[in-house]
Amino acid sequence: MLMYLYPFFAALFVTSLIVVTKPLHMHMTAKSRNMSARQSLHIIPTPRVGGLSLVIGYIVGMFFLPVDVFDLTMLLGISTIPVFLGGFGEDMGFDVSSTKRLILSFISAVLAIFVFQTWVTDVA
Repeated sequence: MLMYLYPFFAALFVTSLIVVTKPLHMHMTAKSRNMSARQSLHIIPTPRVGGLSLVIGYIVGMFFLPVDVFDLTMLLGISTIPVFLGGFGEDMGFDVSSTKRLILSFISAVLAIFVFQTWVTDVA
């Protein structure tokens, strides 16, 4: 049962590293130049690469799954790469507009549809 805590502790470790090494990467990972940005809720410059912790936790957690579930989880993870890269690039200070991130989200969705050969046809 303890093995299910490994993804949590992996994400916690990466998050702790991000916080502890904050002075080393703040110039790249904080939106200090525009604290009035609509998506910014921080009062002081704050690293915006927390998604990295989630991805590491996801990857660590995959290795504790049964083989058939691991395969599906791997495919799902691969289909999310475009949207992750767009968000991570924006977090690292590259100019990735919301339109580009939305397009990358669509690409991820199409990849998931292609890989799993399924989609939602009715939500009612």
